[in-house]
Amino acid sequence: MSVFETLRAYVGVVFQCREHLERLADSCRGIGRSLPVDLQTLQTWLKESLRNTGLKDALLRLGVHWFDPSTFAQGGEPMSNHERGHQGRLVLYLREFKCHPHRWYEKGVELKTATRRRWDFNAQDPQIKASQFMNGVLAILDTSGTKAHELVFFGPRGNVAEGTVSNLFIFKRKRLLTPAIASGILRGVTRSVVIGLANQRNIEVPDTS
Repeated sequence: MSVFETLRAYVGVVFQCREHLERLADSCRGIGRSLPVDLQTLQTWLKESLRNTGLKDALLRLGVHWFDPSTFAQGGEPMSNHERGHQGRLVLYLREFKCHPHRWYEKGVELKTATRRRWDFNAQDPQIKASQFMNGVLAILDTSGTKAHELVFFGPRGNVAEGTVSNLFIFKRKRLLTPAIASGILRGVTRSVVIGLANQRNIEVPDTS
């Protein structure tokens, strides 16, 4: 069982680092677990790890993993229920981020609607960013061979929700439209930044809660 966050570093600086780590902690709490270290320690470790790689533009995937009951601690002794429930293991993967092709920004990209829908709230809390991303895996398998850049999910009631790895926005008639959190989407960190920038520029953003 595990939860994760994917972060971006620009010119050696991790974008919205604290906000991503707070969401990671929320995901842990959502499955009855907790981070193995405090947020400040984790933030410092993340930044030092990035600095040690020498990468400036990077993609970082930070995961917290819990072992199953058959896992044994050092020395061969079985782990207690407390250890299994709260001794999460941190795993950080870093790689250089290669810029997207300019043509994506100039000509746009192709989207395709997913045949499978996002799970209902009663099935899984969308705010838990779990590595067991079966909903997304099944959607991609359904559209194997497609050349689409991204798949667009509908919610349980047929409303537009989000992409497999992205939030959606439409700028129309001087308004910025985006699905509300209540529609069953993940509370996107970058999404919140975009909405904040729109508010600063007096661009109307309908209810997003």
